[in-house]
Amino acid sequence: MNVTREIAIAVLDSAQIEDVARLFHDIWHETQARLQDPRIARQRDLGFFRRRITRRAARTLVAMDRSRCVGFACWTDDKLNSLFVDSGFRGEGIGGLLCAQAEQLMGRCGASSFRLDCLDGNHAAKRFYEAQGWRAEALRILDNETADGLCKVAAWKMVKP
Repeated sequence: MNVTREIAIAVLDSAQIEDVARLFHDIWHETQARLQDPRIARQRDLGFFRRRITRRAARTLVAMDRSRCVGFACWTDDKLNSLFVDSGFRGEGIGGLLCAQAEQLMGRCGASSFRLDCLDGNHAAKRFYEAQGWRAEALRILDNETADGLCKVAAWKMVKP
């Protein structure tokens, strides 16, 4: 798809952390919470997402529509940890731009292939990644520690050579 808006993709600036954390919180609860044990969602308040983005700030790209953050992607080594686009901007190619640029930066840091976890049941995300050249390698069960105990989460291990 072609991007129909003037979207700028750039490395996260520390002044954008709060906006990205809020976007992360809202989209995660919209798209991910229903696919997991409710104990996980109870632990994922705005502070959780703020801490996560702060730790990954140097490895986070943001998609900006003028001064508004409308999407982001972050990674660790060869793993794409998160890629989210505001619901009002989905289907415009922003996710594809974020994914491609994150892959490029991961490659520059030495990754020759990429991996990610896509929650089982998140069909839209799985189709998106497949359209970007990723493939589902295996369905696996991930452990997620919460203050209320260990939670199991089913996710597709997706890879891109």
